[in-house]
Amino acid sequence: MDKYEKNLCQQIRMNSMTWERLVNHGVTSKTKLHLDFIFYAPTESKAQKLKAILEKYEYEVAIRRQERTRVRRAWVVEGKTFETTVNLKMLDQWVAWMIEAGKRGNSDFDGWGTQVA
Repeated sequence: MDKYEKNLCQQIRMNSMTWERLVNHGVTSKTKLHLDFIFYAPTESKAQKLKAILEKYEYEVAIRRQERTRVRRAWVVEGKTFETTVNLKMLDQWVAWMIEAGKRGNSDFDGWGTQVA
């Protein structure tokens, strides 16, 4: 199992817990949300490549250099989706797609979140 498959398993497990919390805060499959996301890229060129991939889907995307980390210098790719309705199955499919987009951009999907009004 490569690092992307491991990340997918971990993210899918977290999705069910996050979805349960969202439902407890009144979110339904009819609630429109923006999904915020974050990736880490090892170089600026890889961050730019991922940014281009995500912008094709009309996501708002920004990149910034992260200060020195324990492991390496990294670039942060973060943004948000357009407003949409979601459910757990859709979130699982979206996360799988985001991890694949990260793989195509040689970057790591670190997760997602949202704000409930």
